[in-house]
Amino acid sequence: MNDFNIDFFCLKITEISGMQSSSQTFQPSTIFIPFLKLLTISVFLGRAWQHIFLDIPLRELLWREEWMAQPVKVILGMEWEGFISSMVVDAWIVKLTIIAGVFYVLCAFLAFFLNEHRKSLGKVIIAGSIALVLLSLLYWLEKFQSVGQFIEYSLQIGTPVFLVWAVLWNTKHLILAMKISISLTFIGHGLYALGFYPVPAHFVQMTIDGFGMDETTAISFLYIIGIVDIIVAVLIFIPIKWMSQMALLYCIIWGSMTAFARIICNFDMNIPMESCYQWLHEVIYRLPHGGVPLIVFLYYNKFGDLN
Repeated sequence: MNDFNIDFFCLKITEISGMQSSSQTFQPSTIFIPFLKLLTISVFLGRAWQHIFLDIPLRELLWREEWMAQPVKVILGMEWEGFISSMVVDAWIVKLTIIAGVFYVLCAFLAFFLNEHRKSLGKVIIAGSIALVLLSLLYWLEKFQSVGQFIEYSLQIGTPVFLVWAVLWNTKHLILAMKISISLTFIGHGLYALGFYPVPAHFVQMTIDGFGMDETTAISFLYIIGIVDIIVAVLIFIPIKWMSQMALLYCIIWGSMTAFARIICNFDMNIPMESCYQWLHEVIYRLPHGGVPLIVFLYYNKFGDLN
């Protein structure tokens, strides 16, 4: 796609969302805003689907006796055994999860209409990003409080912030912030892939299903990928154009492949709707894993500024 077509695509989306008129000149700070909007919406809608129709590890926090037993007794006046076995409490957990999902839908809707004249929308979107931080902390608890698990969500957490940053704030250092999030996400993924933490069984299974490998080969392949993940997490900061661009291309390709692997490797032709119901949202909220590196890559190609 040439620069004219990229600009035309971006301009049409920004006109629809009320960001600027067609007579305005595109600036480096706004050319990637339409992409950021699409990625932000994808994160919020993917997580909304999960919250409304599936589940989140909220019980990992609420049922942690060493943390919650005393607050439950003081605030609710309940003994611990009664709290964790209460159907009423469980129903409220489900309701709170659904409410959070509806909030994510609202964030996705507002993200599309965010512009410099609607600054109040940015506050809601930032609140949505904070909610994503809290969700990441729940997964961090569920995965034995491993740092790699938490930082792997950096791009999902950061994408809504990048959108607000690009639209409402001074865009200085925005690309650097994007690169930091890319780096953290790939470091987190790499630490699991190379076995610093126990290699997740679903990593191995998706590799087996996706590439037709046996288990031993899949584990070795993931080890190599883990090393490459760590290397590119560093290379994207190197001020040598071909080197940083090759690293970004890897992030685009592998970040997109790992996102789409969720539906491809788990899709069952006998139950297509059920497969989409269970797995499509995992693709959608992972789109920034390849999308944000694409934004940085396109920015460098258009404006040539590695600093």
